[in-house]
Amino acid sequence: MAGNESADFDLYAKWDSPPTTSNYDARGYSSTSLEYFTTSGSGTLYIMVRSWSGSGHLKCWALSGNPSANSGRKSGTLSGTGSTVTYSLSGSGKGYAFNSGPDGSDFDLYTKWNSPPTTSSYDARGYSSWAQEIAGPASGSGTLYFMVRSYSGSGEYATVALIF
Repeated sequence: MAGNESADFDLYAKWDSPPTTSNYDARGYSSTSLEYFTTSGSGTLYIMVRSWSGSGHLKCWALSGNPSANSGRKSGTLSGTGSTVTYSLSGSGKGYAFNSGPDGSDFDLYTKWNSPPTTSSYDARGYSSWAQEIAGPASGSGTLYFMVRSYSGSGEYATVALIF
């Protein structure tokens, strides 16, 4: 899940019944609104998003499979329109990147296998009028590069890439 970076949203999941804050099979919680977890089971997976503090936009995705690599959270601040930061992760499979940023800014997300992406050369991108994005899937092997770019605005972000 990627939410407003100035809020703190938590994520809960339970197989075959709705989760609560005290009864769940998996949860993602940190001091940001970029949350993820892995869980295994069968049946229907119920997911709950809870605001620990703050409010704002969020996007939530459920992906099935087994992640073989995890970049961990990367975070920082983009200082204005056109600012970028690029990270990388090695592996093989389907690559995804997720970004959590501040409401009121428009951050875009790009991925590319084996060379840093640009706004005109990428394998996948996430772009909307918000700072919460997903880019993927993009299949490949080697090094998955993922770039966060401020289309407009500035502020703190948190990003993560996964390869399944």
